[in-house]
Amino acid sequence: MQHAMRTRLRSNKSAGASGHSLVVTVIILALLGALGISGLHIAGTNMLIAANERDARDALLQADSGANIGHVFLETAIDAVNSSFYDDGTNASDWRDATGFDPADFPLKLRLDGNGTTYIRCSALARWPIAGSAVQIGTGYEGTGRSASHGGVSGNFLIRAHRVDRSGSHGEVDLGWRHLIR
Repeated sequence: MQHAMRTRLRSNKSAGASGHSLVVTVIILALLGALGISGLHIAGTNMLIAANERDARDALLQADSGANIGHVFLETAIDAVNSSFYDDGTNASDWRDATGFDPADFPLKLRLDGNGTTYIRCSALARWPIAGSAVQIGTGYEGTGRSASHGGVSGNFLIRAHRVDRSGSHGEVDLGWRHLIR
């Protein structure tokens, strides 16, 4: 009988130890689960941050492209003597420091990629005459720049392109442009 009793006592000690192990295991698994869930949350947040940075960079690059397209429209309008693109009754110095965005202020709207709109605006900053060369050649007139008074007109323009993407990201680029008429 003593042998049976010892066995029973031993089995009671083992049962108590395995109950303690079960509690420790459950606590460890709960902690690992909480770490896993927080890791997923952090990964999701990082994905959103990366997407926002990508959208902001793309909006800025599209605005830069809009400014480059704007100078082509400006030169075309000047050549066609069509001032409606670059002369809206304001001087660029009136709006160059403005921080707000109103789409109604931009006469040109481009939707090239379907993901947003690029707004382009242009206006003169200053215009002034260019002095002539006043060079006389002893043999007479020999071409442009060699006459008694060949000058021209110079105009400085500000081209602003503002991009609004479908995701709501905004990008804005200003381009100074000098146009010379000789």
